[in-house]
Parts: sequence; C-alpha cells; structure tokens
Amino acid sequence: MAAGDEDAELAGLVPAAAQGDRRALQRIISIIHPRVLRYARARIGGGRMPTPEDVAQEICLAVATSIDRYNDTGRPFMAFVYGIAFNKVADAHRAMARDKLSPVEEVPDTEVATITPEDAAMVSVGSNGLNDKKCV
Repeated sequence: MAAGDEDAELAGLVPAAAQGDRRALQRIISIIHPRVLRYARARIGGGRMPTPEDVAQEICLAVATSIDRYNDTGRPFMAFVYGIAFNKVADAHRAMARDKLSPVEEVPDTEVATITPEDAAMVSVGSNGLNDKKCV
C-alpha cells in the first residue's frame, strides 16, 4: 500500500481509535510501526541499548495511550506520531548518555592479584624491620 493511501486510511481510523475501537487502533499500529522503526534505526545506532526496536515499541505504546488526546489540526496524523518519536529518541539518547556500561557476551577474565607465600614473607620481614627503627 502506498504511503498516501495509508495516510488516508489513518485519517479514517484515528477518530474510531480515539473512541476506543481496538481494531482501529491495531490497524493504526500496524501501519505506523514500520515507519517509526525506520525512524528509530536512522537515529539510534545498532548494538546499543536501548535498541531501535525497543524505541519503536515505546513510540507505538505512547501513540496508543495518547491517541484519545490527538486533535486534528489539518496536519497528517503521522506528524503527531513523529513528534512522539522525536521525544522517545531523545529519551533514548539521554538514557545512553547516562549508562556508561557496555554489554558484552561474556564477563572478561580479570587478573587476580595473588600474593605468593614468598611475597607474604618478604612483606612481613620488611615491615618488621620498619618497626625496629625509630622515626626522627
């Protein structure tokens, strides 16, 4: 289906979804999801958390919960959707800036600092010598 046809279909579905028609809302989500997923993928790099798929899902959820507050001002419904998408992508960027962790497949092996018996003896001998000397 062409984008123009989908936009016309959205214009007819939005009032019904705003009145609580679940089928209309499901159809709206099925139309907007590929678009918002492309939008999120273009603005959020792969391999990062949250993923573009996560952000697209949050966008669709926000549209579903706010559709009853949508006012038709003559602009396409997708302008409303992209406004929400812009804010959700900004939220994702803020979350990524706060989270400095990098997820990895496996926990890296860390070098364990072990003291050998010889090292322990040297430390003990060295510290005993310090106790015998007087500080000036």
